[in-house]
Amino acid sequence: MGIADTPIAAASAVFSGLAAFGAWKASREANDTAASVAQIERDRWHNALTPQLRLRLEQSDGLLYVRFDGPAQLGRLSIRLIIRDDFDRTRVPGLAGGPTPDEIAQVVWGSYRFRPGVDGADQLGRTVTPFPLDAGDRTRLALDPSVNG
Repeated sequence: MGIADTPIAAASAVFSGLAAFGAWKASREANDTAASVAQIERDRWHNALTPQLRLRLEQSDGLLYVRFDGPAQLGRLSIRLIIRDDFDRTRVPGLAGGPTPDEIAQVVWGSYRFRPGVDGADQLGRTVTPFPLDAGDRTRLALDPSVNG
């Protein structure tokens, strides 16, 4: 190698390094784009396959209507309904001679409960046995005002 070849080789190495850096940066941006497109697709599928349930309470009849509006691709769903009591009563002081914590836990504190013994409801009226629904189908469940309602 002569004196004239050294700068050419150095310039060639610099341009090769710049080209490698540019290729690395482009592949990194392509990976970021692919990841964001994949996340958009996952979100789209999640939204497209989220069951749409419609609940309607007819207070005059004491009936809760449950309708599965779709999507039909999900096929038959097994629906399990529970009347929840989210208030933490563990810190509420008990009264002398009053109900025990277990007795308090037995009460449905909401406005309604499932009619005990009807539609597969448990004795407290907190839950019903799971029932199947196809898209477009509906069922009705009997409700009663709870003792606190």
